[in-house]
Amino acid sequence: MSKPRDPWWPYIKNVLRAYPGMKRELQALRQQSVTVRYNPAGGGSGPGRSTEQTALRELSTAKMKRISAVEKATSITKRKHRKDGTAKTRLDLIEKTYYTPGGKLTRAADDCYISYPTAVRYQKEFIWLVARELELTDD
Repeated sequence: MSKPRDPWWPYIKNVLRAYPGMKRELQALRQQSVTVRYNPAGGGSGPGRSTEQTALRELSTAKMKRISAVEKATSITKRKHRKDGTAKTRLDLIEKTYYTPGGKLTRAADDCYISYPTAVRYQKEFIWLVARELELTDD
């Protein structure tokens, strides 16, 4: 009999699927406007503090926490698996499974030239890292 999944498992998978969109949304908010505003009398009009306005724009705290958790898990994976050479494969697997539309673990495993059981193990380890960063697990 297989071990039942933790209740947060589907939530983490949804966080991973939503990550690219949240990242694009954050980049769009932080992008500074470089359009010059002119009025009929010459000179600029409107607020002259565009850098300050850009710095103040943020996503919700929950979205920022999710983005941070995925980025930390990615960083930990890069650091932890640099020596054994699997960091790139692990991150490629996650990208092909969750960050691309219609991604499937079986297809991603084939694309990364690893067996399906290895892909399941890599996925599980990454999901646990994200869960730990979001403080959903005590391990």
